[in-house]
Amino acid sequence: MKKNGTLWGWFALVWGGIILTLTSIPDPSALAPAPPGFDKVLHAGVYFPLAVGIFQYARLALPNSRLWMWIPIPIAFGLVDELHQLVIPGRFCSILDLAADLVGIGVAVAMVGWRYRKSPFVGGS
Repeated sequence: MKKNGTLWGWFALVWGGIILTLTSIPDPSALAPAPPGFDKVLHAGVYFPLAVGIFQYARLALPNSRLWMWIPIPIAFGLVDELHQLVIPGRFCSILDLAADLVGIGVAVAMVGWRYRKSPFVGGS
């Protein structure tokens, strides 16, 4: 099987769709009550695989690109996701949720950066 990033690209698109679908559910606390602050763990946990999918797609499909070029994509997605919640009943836009998204994205950057540290994608030779 050729490693061209297509599967990672599809994964990132589908995962992003799942995120938008879940964040479009009005008042999610009625469906699954959780301890205070647990939603921040979920935010980081959900944005980590999204960022990994985006970064892996870029690494394989666009080998001349660099990791730093792709970091704004999941960040922008998180921002748009928070803003779209302004129009969903029972939802609100939260800077703390966005910060939790950034934690998940940051862990993905660190993991991909460390794993491919010697690759031109990260800045190695």
